[in-house]
Amino acid sequence: MNPDLYRIVEDNITIRFEPNIYAFSTNTIPSYLKIGDTFRGVDTRISEWKKLLQKRLACESVELFKRYSHSAKVNDEIYFRDYSIHQYLKSIGKHSLSEIDEELLRLYSDEFYKDTTVEEVQAAVDAIVCDAQSDNPHKTYSFYKVADRETADFHYNNDKEWHLRPNQEKVVQNFLSKQDKTELLMYAVMRFGKSFTAMQCALQSDSKKILIVSAKADVKSEWKKTVEMPVCFKDYSFVCDQDFKQGHTISEMLENKPRIAIFLTLQNLTGKCSDGTNIKTRLEQVFEEQFDLVIVDETHYGVWSNTYGRPIQDDEDKEFLTYE
Repeated sequence: MNPDLYRIVEDNITIRFEPNIYAFSTNTIPSYLKIGDTFRGVDTRISEWKKLLQKRLACESVELFKRYSHSAKVNDEIYFRDYSIHQYLKSIGKHSLSEIDEELLRLYSDEFYKDTTVEEVQAAVDAIVCDAQSDNPHKTYSFYKVADRETADFHYNNDKEWHLRPNQEKVVQNFLSKQDKTELLMYAVMRFGKSFTAMQCALQSDSKKILIVSAKADVKSEWKKTVEMPVCFKDYSFVCDQDFKQGHTISEMLENKPRIAIFLTLQNLTGKCSDGTNIKTRLEQVFEEQFDLVIVDETHYGVWSNTYGRPIQDDEDKEFLTYE
């Protein structure tokens, strides 16, 4: 093949691989193991990380060593993400960079875990697969459908003891002291725990109906875990677009639990229904509802655009906005 043509093809075609979990170590912080996932080749992803770290560290001598690779599929229909591996590691006392060194976090990522072995990563995979195959409908971990990449219909038990750190508690108190304001900005470093802190703001301000909107669909699973895992949020039902697709109404969903947290993307809210009108029929009730709190997540991905930002810009009843 002509070299120039080959480069054009290589730049514009992505080969789709099976979902995989991978882990690597690096000579720059040898006591850490990076655990991630990819839908492309593991070697390709690790090569990308090498180039990224060489650039961030301004060091050509950065070396990466592949330590682990494993399919992330439970079966032909269900797979899991690296988030579940991280969840398991934290449950056995392992610590990520955000808990240890915020300066290093800026150069690497929070997927680097200190003093973690390949055997512990394998134990995590085994525990996750066992959880997926169990008869318990309330799963410990999140699982996804291979066919449509959407979260499978699993729910958590609201049985985890999550508590605010002092810096998070200060944010909540600041929020409570300024409830006379219609818009508030939460600004914090990556991995601060803004989602959990925002939900604590909702809980401590007695907000019963919450709307969470984001321009990024892939943060839904993290919001689901934030709402459904901690004991403190046991009175909240986590609801997403899939629930509205099934014909459920907000009133009906409030019969299950006294409080509700609805997660929708800006794409959901700006999408047109089949007859060409501006609001999807199933989501008309969202626009008619009076929410106690509106949380806007990941705003830099689209809220200020003319299209995606319109549902928020036109909402005169917004009470709280959090930007990540």
